Amino acid sequence: MDAETVNKLLAINRAFYSQFSADFSDSRSSNYFNIEPFREYLTDGIRLLDVGCGNGLPALHEIAARGHRALGVDVSARQVELARANVPQASVLHADARELRFEPGSFDAVVSFYALDQIPREQHLETLARWRTWLR
Repeated sequence: MDAETVNKLLAINRAFYSQFSADFSDSRSSNYFNIEPFREYLTDGIRLLDVGCGNGLPALHEIAARGHRALGVDVSARQVELARANVPQASVLHADARELRFEPGSFDAVVSFYALDQIPREQHLETLARWRTWLR
């Protein structure tokens, strides 16, 4: 896919989440996310990055509520506002997941439940390789 098409699709995606944030937020609940399969990896006090955190519900909220130092990132400014309100104990950044930059070893875990499918497939390997460098 050429860069112009990618940028157009990402702009449509951002506009969608800005326009329909309330409806999207209403579709999320704590029943939607089961943290149990991850519990053994979530030792006390870890620093965790949630890429594509949306409104923070349910994943970022569940992670932060268990005392983990959580950072959420989302491409939608409106979703970031909602995440900050829904999960005040977490830090939340407004950024494009493809453009994120952190120091190597910044996190104990990186999760992305909803964002990777919104990144063009030909950018997955590069994106995931960069995310891997952020792990301790």
